Amino acid sequence: MQTTKLFFTIIIFILIGIFLLVKGKQPNDETQIVLPIITSVTSNPEDRPDVNPNNIEITYENDKYVIDYLQIPKRAKLNLIANFEEKESGLTLANKFNCDYAINGGFYQKNDKPLGLFITNGEKYGELTASSIANGFFWEDKNGDRFIGKNLPVDFNKQQFILQTGPYIHAGEYKLKMVRDEKSRRMLLAVDSGNLLYFVSIYMKDSLYEGPYLSDVPNIFSKEEVQKKLKINSLLNLDGGTASFFYMKGNQSYYILSELTSIGSLFCLNNPRN
Repeated sequence: MQTTKLFFTIIIFILIGIFLLVKGKQPNDETQIVLPIITSVTSNPEDRPDVNPNNIEITYENDKYVIDYLQIPKRAKLNLIANFEEKESGLTLANKFNCDYAINGGFYQKNDKPLGLFITNGEKYGELTASSIANGFFWEDKNGDRFIGKNLPVDFNKQQFILQTGPYIHAGEYKLKMVRDEKSRRMLLAVDSGNLLYFVSIYMKDSLYEGPYLSDVPNIFSKEEVQKKLKINSLLNLDGGTASFFYMKGNQSYYILSELTSIGSLFCLNNPRN
């Protein structure tokens, strides 16, 4: 009888030991899901004193926005880099091509093809398309002259790159007519009254991936507080929202608005070295 009790006692201890061992190997419910941390955000001037773009803060219809802008020197080298298949991150591309400034390009489709004409370094990635949205063009000829507008160059073979995107926007007190619109971070190319070119981003001050309705962009850039610093005449809309990227390199660090989804292309600027 005592032997039987001892046997059952040993069995019970073995079962308790197995239970504790299995329980100890199970992950804690609070640590099973680990989400990636987004570390690429706008720079704090106190943290990165050597690298900050010009910026304007504006309140429009009760929302606070930040406009970052970088003037593109005429002598700077500007490349349009395709990233439709490679899907490298904006920061990877900026580092690879040693960009001083960078901004994403135009829209691309689900088949990883650009929405509209896309030519760079003699290679065509996308064909010209009729579109009420992608109704503008940005190109640079082989002499380094750059143009933004609704017209195309006569000879494509004489161009370093051509990008179709849009809409092409005149700054003014009006709203664009849009079938669908949402509040998203916007990336734009802009031309001022002196015919100087800029990389421009606009986003909500308290939400990096949100921004104004596209229909409100003409009105916002016509406001006095913007025009005092940036006398914009026209703008060309690029891809935005989570597929947008804005970058400025400093001496020791960099300023970045990173993407959450792949950018289809990148404008990479290399400043002239004296």
